[in-house]
Amino acid sequence: MNGKGIIALAVSFIVALGIAPAMALATAGSDSDSLMAATAQLQTQAHTDLGSCTIKWTGGGYVGGDTDIWQMFYAKGKDASVTPAFDLYLGSEKVDPSNYIVSYQLSYWDDAADEEIVKPWNKPLVPSASPVASNEDMSSEYRIVATAKSGSGYSGTFNQATAIVVDFYNFGRNMDVYPTKATSSMRYAINPMNHNYYIIPQAKAESVLKSLAVYAGRAPGEGGMVHVGGTKVAKEYYTVAYYRAKKDSIAESAIVTTGKALSKMPTTAGSYLMVIEGKNPYYGTSTILFDIQDKMSKATVAKVGNQKYTGKAVKPKLKVTYAGNTLSAGVDYTVTYKNNVKAGTAKAIIKGCNKVQTNDRGTVVTVNKQRFFAGSKTVKFKIVK
Repeated sequence: MNGKGIIALAVSFIVALGIAPAMALATAGSDSDSLMAATAQLQTQAHTDLGSCTIKWTGGGYVGGDTDIWQMFYAKGKDASVTPAFDLYLGSEKVDPSNYIVSYQLSYWDDAADEEIVKPWNKPLVPSASPVASNEDMSSEYRIVATAKSGSGYSGTFNQATAIVVDFYNFGRNMDVYPTKATSSMRYAINPMNHNYYIIPQAKAESVLKSLAVYAGRAPGEGGMVHVGGTKVAKEYYTVAYYRAKKDSIAESAIVTTGKALSKMPTTAGSYLMVIEGKNPYYGTSTILFDIQDKMSKATVAKVGNQKYTGKAVKPKLKVTYAGNTLSAGVDYTVTYKNNVKAGTAKAIIKGCNKVQTNDRGTVVTVNKQRFFAGSKTVKFKIVK
């Protein structure tokens, strides 16, 4: 390719980046001088474009690392406002705040329109601004927009950071609620946002459930079981109730409770929902989905009468009960049979179902763990000719 071809290619590249170089570059001066001038102009423009900035949060009062583009700020009240403090950097150079104007945009997801709505916002940054804010999630997201001032020597706009303003008193998903005696082996998560699902051994159910801790303004740390900062909420500011949950529930958002609140803390195998409700000045609710897992050996199996020999596998229906309730095959337990073809003594082996799911780096997987009953129970019956 000749010199003019190289210059033409360079000019096209610069124009594609939104920079309008003087067209005389292709004809004035030597080819090499023109190319160097165009490159210098490109470098200067990139060095002053706020769109290439990174952000560093400086004022405190936020949850997260100081260079994360998403930050959570707690306001004490639905209509209490916050003012995020930050600096912008072009490479290692801090941009003087006098060179840009800061504004905000309210951002939220419109389910009906199935799209993100972004609109200018010139009011205080409060938790209750978003149309989708509710007592279960009193928070609003604001996109930060820093626009270069005319004559400042800078150009472009920085709009890559978001401030999430959350009501400190709200018991929604941003409240940190967990049983302190629950080990990591008891904990499962159906998605990255839901870490409050536990499988608790029956022998430890009472002590684990009584170890409930409630924190406002406290963020989960690395691994989810470690928590940082926040203010512990005294028991006088919330109530705890228990409900039965559908046994096919895994994610808290999919739970439908059945019946009235239980009269006392559950301690037998099954699926349950703990509902923690705030009292003045706190409000809203937070939930913990948990299963209590007992031993299958504690279940009772009705006596199986003699079965008629057929020359084929004999699989009598079983009636399995636990704590006065009839268990369901395929939900609570599975059955396998041994020596059930020939006449003689056969066995039915009853084992708790493997129904546990968890989130593995964004992928929901089923793990080989019994959910409601651990171990197995064996019953014998006769096959007679």
